[in-house]
Amino acid sequence: MYQRFLALGLAAGLLLSLTACGAAKPAAGDGVNVSGTASGFSGEVTVTLTLKDGVIEKATAEGPGESPDVGGVAMQTMTDAMVQQNTVDVDEVSGATITSQAVLKAAAAAMEQAN
Repeated sequence: MYQRFLALGLAAGLLLSLTACGAAKPAAGDGVNVSGTASGFSGEVTVTLTLKDGVIEKATAEGPGESPDVGGVAMQTMTDAMVQQNTVDVDEVSGATITSQAVLKAAAAAMEQAN
């Protein structure tokens, strides 16, 4: 169990220290909210993005079936990175592969709505 938390902590630290390799351009607008959904480890994961003037101002992920200590941490880490890097193309979180992939797919679906 300790190794899992250590791995998640290290992955989160690494994720936050990286810069974006390539940023997807969000749609310009005035506080537009877009959402996308994908299948996670234990149900649906929904990502909602708030886009304003081509910038991701806010990103949230909800996955009621995901475990708070693994999937929940991954969703929070990834959505924080999306805002900081202004892209939905962020790194996955180690130890939460399925949830991470669902966050990426849901965020991409949200961006499709914006374009």
